[in-house]
Amino acid sequence: MAPLSVDAPRQETESHGRTTPGTAPARVVVSATFTAEPLQAPLELWLRELGLGYEVEFAPFNQIFQSLLDPAGAFARNASGVNVLLFRWQDFGSAAQIEAAAGELSRAIESAAPSLRAPLLVVPCAPSPEFSSDPGNAALSRRLESELAGRLRSQSGVTLLGNDLAQRWYPVSDYYDASGERLGQIPYTAHYFAALASLIARRTDALRRPPFKVIVLDCDNTLWRGVVGEDGPAGVAITPAFQALQRFVVAQHDAGMLLALCSKNNEEDVDELFRVQPDMPLKPEHIVARRVNWDAKSMNLRSLAAELDLGIDSFIFIDDNRKECAEIEEQCPEVLTLLLPEVEEEIPRFLEHVWAFDHWGTTADDRNRTRVYAQKLERAKVERQASTLADFIASLELRIDAQPARPDQLPRVSQLTQRTNQFNCTTIRRSEAEIQRLLSEGFQCLTVSVSDRFGDYGLVGAVLYETQPDALVVDSFMLSCRALGRGVEHAILQRLGELAEQSGLARVDVRFAPTPKNAPARTFLEGVGLPFRDAAPDGTVFRFPVREAKVVSYQPDAAVAPAPEDEGKGKGRSSASAAVRRAPYARIAMELRDPAVVAARALVQHRAPRIVAPEDAPQTGLERELAELWAEMLGVQQVGVRDDFFDLGGTSLLAVQLLSRIIDRYANENLTLSSVLDAPTVDQFARLLEAGGSLEYRSLVPMRTNGSRPPFYCVHGAGGNVLSLRDLAMAMPADQPFYCLQARGLDGKSEPFETVEETAAYYLTEIRALQPHGPYYLGGGCYGGLVAFEMARQLRERGETIGLLALIDTYNHAYGSMLPKTKLVFYNARFVVRRVAHHLRRFSGLKSGERLAYFRGRVGGLARHLSSFAALATGRSRTQVVGDPPPGIPGEQSHHGSFHRTLARVVDANLAAQRRFVPQALDGALVVFRASDPFVEPYADRYLGWAPLA
Repeated sequence: MAPLSVDAPRQETESHGRTTPGTAPARVVVSATFTAEPLQAPLELWLRELGLGYEVEFAPFNQIFQSLLDPAGAFARNASGVNVLLFRWQDFGSAAQIEAAAGELSRAIESAAPSLRAPLLVVPCAPSPEFSSDPGNAALSRRLESELAGRLRSQSGVTLLGNDLAQRWYPVSDYYDASGERLGQIPYTAHYFAALASLIARRTDALRRPPFKVIVLDCDNTLWRGVVGEDGPAGVAITPAFQALQRFVVAQHDAGMLLALCSKNNEEDVDELFRVQPDMPLKPEHIVARRVNWDAKSMNLRSLAAELDLGIDSFIFIDDNRKECAEIEEQCPEVLTLLLPEVEEEIPRFLEHVWAFDHWGTTADDRNRTRVYAQKLERAKVERQASTLADFIASLELRIDAQPARPDQLPRVSQLTQRTNQFNCTTIRRSEAEIQRLLSEGFQCLTVSVSDRFGDYGLVGAVLYETQPDALVVDSFMLSCRALGRGVEHAILQRLGELAEQSGLARVDVRFAPTPKNAPARTFLEGVGLPFRDAAPDGTVFRFPVREAKVVSYQPDAAVAPAPEDEGKGKGRSSASAAVRRAPYARIAMELRDPAVVAARALVQHRAPRIVAPEDAPQTGLERELAELWAEMLGVQQVGVRDDFFDLGGTSLLAVQLLSRIIDRYANENLTLSSVLDAPTVDQFARLLEAGGSLEYRSLVPMRTNGSRPPFYCVHGAGGNVLSLRDLAMAMPADQPFYCLQARGLDGKSEPFETVEETAAYYLTEIRALQPHGPYYLGGGCYGGLVAFEMARQLRERGETIGLLALIDTYNHAYGSMLPKTKLVFYNARFVVRRVAHHLRRFSGLKSGERLAYFRGRVGGLARHLSSFAALATGRSRTQVVGDPPPGIPGEQSHHGSFHRTLARVVDANLAAQRRFVPQALDGALVVFRASDPFVEPYADRYLGWAPLA
């Protein structure tokens, strides 16, 4: 599937995504249905390669809908940079749930995209082999991705990076990590995460850089094998590699790039070769200009830039000769110079990985660019023959059409803001979504199309403006260089004067912010409006009285020539600083096109120097292998056999990846995450593996055993694992013993419990073996809080003392059934009103074209809320919670085929036990810890529903 629409973040010409003082940092914000944090290292590697100061941030696990729709969420807060949405179809559940969730997802994206300031990348990721091996699942995934692509194709600010695109550019055979998915919902290997990071970085690069416009090609051993002057036009070889190169540049031509030749050759020989080699994909009509002579190629490139009237920093030069490339790099550092690989069979793959050639959407103007420039060169010939400029202008029979922008023209308007440098009064870069947002806020857009007797220039100009009480204020005024010097800019100002007069306004105010390249805009404004120039905080404003704007006229023979800073004029001049900021595209294409290489370099980039004492060095082959794995995961050079994994900076995420590697390497499925806690050093883990690879499985896992305080026992969540609780344990005082309770069944041998009551009873047997009598200090989050509550209740029944019962963001799901009907109805009615009010506020802030999609996305949820409320009001239901997630939207639920079967059994059992659990009154107190930014609950109870029970 091809990539979809192109949009770029708003930024000033020279910023290229860098953060300026006083502004929020640009970020890559990632939200995924799986654990995506392994993306961080390769993403940061790419951001450094690209010279982008972006920060990487991850949204909470499996909250992609919240990320999209939360007006205060991480996506909404990201003012620049890029937002990334990663998902697997299988993570939404069964086939029916996947189908429903696909519709919810597309509606959520359509609803959220207009309000997001940063572009959104939507990335369907590779399914597990188990899921994709089912023909029905594979067909469903293909259909849903195709449908999603169709829905998003017209959605500005959104790009769908299809799974086939990742497979084409960055194929990875060993992409799936079954152990990582079982242990920590990390379904991919480091190589696949590196491939995802590469795909995201590639699109991010295209969003932030000015586009290249011209490809200049050498001939001998670049377009063909051989030297035409020596082998003769019929003697050169068009091998498959050179055929592929020619097809590649023709595709670039079709996407809007201009093609030119720059070769040290006899021009007659080159012309003859094109005649006698009719099967070449590249034809003379594809080439807009040429310099086939014996002059220095750097001089020829500047001459081409002057002829085409384009900045030389928009040129890409391709040659096979290292010496010629060095000369261009020395004399024309602004040009992107590409030296072809010496082995010609590598040429196609090299070109495919030069990111500068990426086109993520084309307009009609792009497809017609070669024809337009050919017409431009014909005009130039006529201009040279004319006796005066006025005679030339008159001979053109110019036609200028200025009209309000149509919706289908907005991609081209956005492209003008991105590409136009010379005649661009403020040089504000805007995406299509940002332009749409401005129009919804009251701005207006005027588009300008031009034609003459030679042909159609296309849509060459645009003006974004707003009306204020006394003036028509121009925010952006840009005109393509191919329409300059014709009086088009004068006609536009006249039209703005007419519009201002029709609105009863006194002035036309045109803002101007100088840049190194927009001297032609300044020359025009000063030429017609010098008396009306006024200072402004961010530059200059020209305040034209309406009567003056209406009568501005073009006097060709009195026109002032563009200032020397004008790019492309005469010498093909451009800012050499552009070359300094450019990404190393050639090196990327040669060295960083393989995900395995990217993954390896991402590991090395943080590797810290470290020396291990001789007595701590590994002694056996197994210890050496484990020490290497420890060092690789931790990013250090060496690890001693007695170094604690966590003391060296190990985290729960790294522990999952480490254990996954160990399980795969030593074929041991008996290991669980608590194995890293039980044996955190190399020598301990080596002994564990030598003893058979597994410890006696138990639920009680010690995090810290020393200390004078009473021990605290913390219960796992629905996933059953406890490694993530280690951070909480380490945050406690140094003398606080801390134990965790992991679920039965994680070892793949024991059976998970079916009820909260029997889970609590079993955990108490392990705790009381360690601590026979109270007071007991217990706690847990979410599902773990329910188990801790039941443990406390059972202990109180036995006459034991509870020192602390801590429920961490644990909601009493049975609370609704404990309320009087009148109170229950009131709470639910209030909840529905609040939700409706929330959506109405968002609805009112949308423009008319976005409201229908937003309404469609919300109507299903609103219907469920109203249905639940009606059931409560009429007595048909006593337990329905209005805030439950609708079918098809993933909440805390099991997804077969998504997790490893072992983990799925544990999660299924825990969630089923949670649904069945009805807590009984507790003779004692408890402490409820609430999140500072909670989910909206229907009852808005400060104790999360526990007050009636304790």
